[in-house]
Amino acid sequence: MTEGHHDAESPDGGRRERLSAAFEAVGELKLWDANEATTRVRTVDEVLRVLGWDRDSTEFEARSGGGDFLDYLLRWAGEPWLVVEAKRINETFHVDPAAFPSDRSHVRAVKGLMSKGGENLRRAMNQAAGYANARAVPFCAVTNGAQWIFFRGLSAPRAPWTEGRALVFLSPEEVLARFDDFMDCLGRDGRRSEIVRLLEQPTLGELPEPIIPAEVLRFKRRPRDDEDVARIAAISSYMLADIHSDDRLEMLDRCYVSPNLTSDFDTSIARLLKDSAEHVEGGDAEVLDGDVDDFARTVTWREKIGLKHPVVVVGNIGAGKTTFIHRAFRKLKVDRLAFPAIIDLEGFGRAGTFNAADEHRKVAERVLEGLQRSTKGVLRGRDDLDENAKRHGDPFHMATLRTLCHRPLDEAREVARSYWAKHEDEWGLKVLEVVEKYRENPVGWLVHFIRHLRHRLERPDGLRYPVLLAIDNIDQADSDYQKCVYGLAQQLARDTPAIVVFCIREDTYREGRHPQGFLSSTPLSFVFHVKTPGLDHVLRRRLDFARAHLLNASRSVQLGEASDAVPVWCDRLERNLLANRSAGAELVGALAGQNMRAALDMTGRVVASGVEAATTGGATAAVLQGLLSVSTPRTMTERVGLANVFDAEPAVPVPHALRLRLLAYLHGTSKLAHARPLEERSEVVVARFGAWGYRTVLVREALLSLLRSGLVCDAQNRASPATGLPSRIGLTASGYVHLMRLSRERQFRFLMACAGRWYDRELAERFIERCQGAGSDDGCTFGDLLESTADDFFEAYLKARYQAENAQLVDLADHRWTRDVLSVTASIFSGTIERPRQSWQESPSAADGAARPGPTLFPGLGAGANDASAEKLGRIPRDLASRGTVWVPRILWALEWTRRQQKEPASPKEMSEALAQHGDIDVPHNNISRAFRDLKKADVSGLWVVTGKRYAITSSGTALLISLVESDVR
Repeated sequence: MTEGHHDAESPDGGRRERLSAAFEAVGELKLWDANEATTRVRTVDEVLRVLGWDRDSTEFEARSGGGDFLDYLLRWAGEPWLVVEAKRINETFHVDPAAFPSDRSHVRAVKGLMSKGGENLRRAMNQAAGYANARAVPFCAVTNGAQWIFFRGLSAPRAPWTEGRALVFLSPEEVLARFDDFMDCLGRDGRRSEIVRLLEQPTLGELPEPIIPAEVLRFKRRPRDDEDVARIAAISSYMLADIHSDDRLEMLDRCYVSPNLTSDFDTSIARLLKDSAEHVEGGDAEVLDGDVDDFARTVTWREKIGLKHPVVVVGNIGAGKTTFIHRAFRKLKVDRLAFPAIIDLEGFGRAGTFNAADEHRKVAERVLEGLQRSTKGVLRGRDDLDENAKRHGDPFHMATLRTLCHRPLDEAREVARSYWAKHEDEWGLKVLEVVEKYRENPVGWLVHFIRHLRHRLERPDGLRYPVLLAIDNIDQADSDYQKCVYGLAQQLARDTPAIVVFCIREDTYREGRHPQGFLSSTPLSFVFHVKTPGLDHVLRRRLDFARAHLLNASRSVQLGEASDAVPVWCDRLERNLLANRSAGAELVGALAGQNMRAALDMTGRVVASGVEAATTGGATAAVLQGLLSVSTPRTMTERVGLANVFDAEPAVPVPHALRLRLLAYLHGTSKLAHARPLEERSEVVVARFGAWGYRTVLVREALLSLLRSGLVCDAQNRASPATGLPSRIGLTASGYVHLMRLSRERQFRFLMACAGRWYDRELAERFIERCQGAGSDDGCTFGDLLESTADDFFEAYLKARYQAENAQLVDLADHRWTRDVLSVTASIFSGTIERPRQSWQESPSAADGAARPGPTLFPGLGAGANDASAEKLGRIPRDLASRGTVWVPRILWALEWTRRQQKEPASPKEMSEALAQHGDIDVPHNNISRAFRDLKKADVSGLWVVTGKRYAITSSGTALLISLVESDVR
């Protein structure tokens, strides 16, 4: 049997057989007493080759960092993963086989192996661990060609490598018998998280019992003007609702926003919200952007050439497919030149199991009802048609049914012609019997009626009426139900002259286009992709409409007495969500993702809250406070999309930073993709964090929590959360704002402190006591808490837990991904969070005697670094880089210097002078100006603010500078 034949038929690709062949030299080498070089060439090299390690992923005789060389350094995903230390074949490791009963795992304590395994094993393990710690390589293997032992080589301050566990393979026979485990440890394409799971330390001692303050505290609402709330709610209900109903035709014309109009959002959020036709796998179908005019032209042309397949409209839930279809059909029917019917199937397919034939009947009946309404509306204005002709546009009218049933009626009369001639009075009953039987098959009835409409009625211009059908709003049904209804749509397109439009969810479309999928054999001629329109543009259009058509009217017919509150509603919407370059709308849009319905609902909550941006420290804080004012700790995730990124499962130590670090990791991978977010393999995330020192079960639980909260997404099925961990995950826009903005906001942190689990009873009780003291006997409002200092206990708690968590992690300083994760999240846990800092325009001057808040720690930057008014700031290395350029640290340094001198905002020229005179880096100001222009395409959002041509550093910029310098100093 050839090797290729093995690969084709063996589940493991023939590797087991080839590995067995590689071990055939072991016995011969033992007889020779082969040296280390021969052992490596004859066995170890061959084993690595069989398991997929090529020269691109393997370093031979790599420098250890201590003056000598390690035998093999295996790289995975471009980063150091495993050190292999090889010894000669007869340097046997004295591990007693009796210590491994057949019914137990071959996992042993490293300390026990080193004490009982003999000098050869002890020396080899110490040597491999030394290399691993010198080069920041997570795992080690020692082997004599026949025996293989795997263990974690890296040490953490409180978790030395000698306290870990090892996975032991005592012979080639054991390797082959436990081939899958061996592959997970050493195979290049093995399951990385398995070696982590097998080698991680078990939790010691009893798990801590959590305390959740929200279960103890009593919350109350601030008294509000019920009449004012009701009027604002009425306006929001009218202005922020769907605009495709019959009484919203003016809004459909004036408030519709093309999906092709992109938001003026932060580039990082815009990329994570990116949703265009190129992201829908079209296969052999051309996928077009959802432009109404293009759609109308395509549908008109399709009717003329008579293609026999549905026009497919693809989009996420809440993206606006229904509004798009209504707008397009309105454009087509404005002159009453077609019979259009949009069939709303919302709520269909929710009962679980279903019978396809029964569902086809139900949907066909709904289509007939839709066509009845449509034809009546179109023919109502036809004065040139008599009532008899108009009746033939009604599928339920007896005249129409008799026409549709003419064949069975003719057959019935022909069979008993003489009888009916004598009993003409009974013929009417026979007609009713035939019609009722005919109506038992709604699908056939619908097919015949569409043909009837097409051929029976003419337009005033002498042409035939096109029949337009759109099957909509089955997005939230499962994929199987959508497939079922698509089968009916395909039948109608094939058997009738109707133009059938089928609206489908993106994940269902992608699944259907895969080989063997329900759309794989369908020659889809036209596929339109409708992306979510920009929320900022939607809100501006609605605001303009309110001002032009409601505010100027003495009293709106639709709103009645609530019309008097239209100015208040417009002012709140503009101030809270559309000021400051749409920062408020950006936050709401990110939390809602591609679901415009959810975004408009959140907008209504913010407007109803009455919070004013001018008094709360900016748009982000205003929106956040508005959302919090209409939610409780128990309902925040479901109602307003806020998730607890500080929470953690019980463990020792408790990993409170894990969720944010996972978001930071996925943020790093998303920056690698310019056109769309890059989805990372879940196994890669779990393995890397496991190698860092986190228990894999906790990593998986944290990822599942982020998935359920919508902060990360299943790359294969973005529409609905997975029940288990998906194969690929990506960061969502909501995850981005939680990481980069909300986690630093005091209001958000305070609410998370109330809703989250504390594992320090003393601090939790003191937090609760101070919260209760801030309120009254009947409870406290969230505003009461914000006026207190109770969150100081939460910040102290986070800081202590963060330090304990870090002490359990191994040093992976040579891994870029850990540096990136730490640089993003370090400031979040560095100490007491700063109170919301005013922008430079609002800051008090030096004459006011108010010191600006500075960083809590800035080692390596000279004396007085902790003093916000320090005159000197230490120099930075010339080669220090971030975001792929040395200009980010230099700019941040110059801005930090001007901030400390209370000279911000600074121009490029002033920054150049600061660098030259105080930072020992002489660069022309033109170079700094050019750097700012070049950095517009980089991910530097939030590091500085720009006003005109002057710049000021933000707290995030200061935190990044601190992190960069600390990393360089270390």
